[in-house]
Amino acid sequence: MNLSYLQFLSIVYEKDSYSEKFWNLPLIQESHLSLEAYLSQTSGKKLLYGVDTSFGPHAFSSNEAKLDLQKSLIYHLSVQNESSQILDPLESRAVLLARLHVLTRGYSGVDESLLKILQDMVNKDVIPIFPLRGSLGASGDLIPLSSIGLLLMGESISQGKGDLKSIQGLPRNLKVKEGIALTNGTSFMVGSSAVHLHQSKVMVEHALGLIKKLFTKLPIFPDAFHMDLAELNSSRGMKKVCDTLSEALLHRDKLANTRVQDSYILRAIPQIFGSILDELEDLEIRITKEINSVSDNPVYSPNDKRFIETAMFYGSYISSGIDRLNLCLVNFANWLDRMVQFLLDPNENEKRLPLMLSSSPGKHAGLAGLGLLATHLTAEMRRDAHPASIQSLPTNGGNQNIVPMGGIGIARNKRTIRDTKTLLAIFDLCIQQSIALLDRSDKDLIVKEDRSLAKDLQILEKSLESSFFSLESVLP
Repeated sequence: MNLSYLQFLSIVYEKDSYSEKFWNLPLIQESHLSLEAYLSQTSGKKLLYGVDTSFGPHAFSSNEAKLDLQKSLIYHLSVQNESSQILDPLESRAVLLARLHVLTRGYSGVDESLLKILQDMVNKDVIPIFPLRGSLGASGDLIPLSSIGLLLMGESISQGKGDLKSIQGLPRNLKVKEGIALTNGTSFMVGSSAVHLHQSKVMVEHALGLIKKLFTKLPIFPDAFHMDLAELNSSRGMKKVCDTLSEALLHRDKLANTRVQDSYILRAIPQIFGSILDELEDLEIRITKEINSVSDNPVYSPNDKRFIETAMFYGSYISSGIDRLNLCLVNFANWLDRMVQFLLDPNENEKRLPLMLSSSPGKHAGLAGLGLLATHLTAEMRRDAHPASIQSLPTNGGNQNIVPMGGIGIARNKRTIRDTKTLLAIFDLCIQQSIALLDRSDKDLIVKEDRSLAKDLQILEKSLESSFFSLESVLP
């Protein structure tokens, strides 16, 4: 049974459990019996990759120590220690769930007992420590996903809230094909990116809410938000933006010898945010497909009743999606920074707001530091925006000679989301100060006199993080 994106997130955020209803039990049993039948053959069989042979550049020869082979795979990939940069527990739950769901599709040949252990780990929050670095996105997310095997074998610790001792069947001696089935897939990339997409959607939704508040106080020419625009463009995202903002606008009239159009930073909001929302919707479709795809090698062919050797672990599809998500966030950051500068600079906002949003211009600096930090963060995100999926380098003794590098895309996106969250908190503070100034309400001013704003930012960032646990979609 396929998992929808919302079902996947509901399990990741511990609002639901993963159960056997998602298993393709007949195919799980059929593929495992086929593997056992293959292993029982005594003569005339061909070599099956990862079962009879070693891995990667060592796959040229037979290896009869089949059980040791699976441990060997986990050991030679376990090169990042627990003090390395790691995924957070939420991302890690998503990775483990994504790998479990791939295996319950039934094409990997693994035993039901392994699936029950992994399912128990997800539901009881016993989660491996996944290193952030090491995945090339080809031959699977090998180095990060090897952490699952280490935890199963009792040679690592859990970072989840659950008790490792509560999982029956641990430690486990990995059976034939289990080591490669755990590591040969895109689950590190797809699990992490599913969480990153949701967090991105929540941040964009939060920004739209802040714009709506500002537009009830800042006069705007309404035509740029006319509902007919969505019909002319056929953009679902633009319709969402116009629906959200059009009724909230404080209308601005056209007068002789004055501006007749607002700055692009304001009047292009339906186009800017509409394109971001459309892209996020497309990425949800792509990530959902990858969640329900079989990323493994070799995989069982029900038609041929045998295992076939493929490159289904190759992560080009999800790697390009990871890059697209980052570009969305950087475009979002560009707008946030420009909007912060618009609010801080009277030359941009037609002197409707004081310089640096200072309530006592000349006496103190207002929100000047926020503007500086916003520009630094945006410039850093723009510097990092080069696509990871084109950074291919041959490696692994020439075995992996072209790779999509989705793993470094995930590491970059984590940084981008962290910095976008801070940038959005800066924008939030500027909006609150702007509304108080437009209302001439001294009691609502965030900053009345110079003081550190570090704690204010921290509080807003924590509040935003808590809203990540809401699973309501920003998209229509």
